[in-house]
Amino acid sequence: MNPTRKINIETGELIGVNPGFYQFYKKNFGFIRFLITKNPQAAKVFFFLVENMDSFNALVISQKSLSEALKMGRTNLWKATKYLREQKYLEMYKSGSTNIYCINCQLVWQQSHTRKQFAKFSANVYISDSEQIKTGKTTKIGHFEVKQKSNLKPNTLFDYEL
Repeated sequence: MNPTRKINIETGELIGVNPGFYQFYKKNFGFIRFLITKNPQAAKVFFFLVENMDSFNALVISQKSLSEALKMGRTNLWKATKYLREQKYLEMYKSGSTNIYCINCQLVWQQSHTRKQFAKFSANVYISDSEQIKTGKTTKIGHFEVKQKSNLKPNTLFDYEL
């Protein structure tokens, strides 16, 4: 079977799946060219976000990580993202102090044309080393030993120590 096709189990029809490329709409491509000419810093941010977005046009990244990745100062980054929002190249949402960037699907898209109306927020998350808590030691994640408490019969999940 072709890896770029899936079969709809209910109807038996083939469904096209787009492999790793971006679709730019020809009718709106002038906006991309305009962005590059008018505001190169904003274009730099836009293309970084496109390059790292998930298949639903979203990327979760803090301003600090974005600043470090692009080697841009905080003020210039703020101005660039403000311009992109005002000109409708993207929408920005907040999750605590982290930003969720959603690229305008009328400019660029990765899914099939029929799935553009769906939003899904299991976005790619981009983090930088400088934002992480430094513990000085390596910790195994996902490995634990289950010990039964000696004075209880194991009837519930709470009867076990992790």
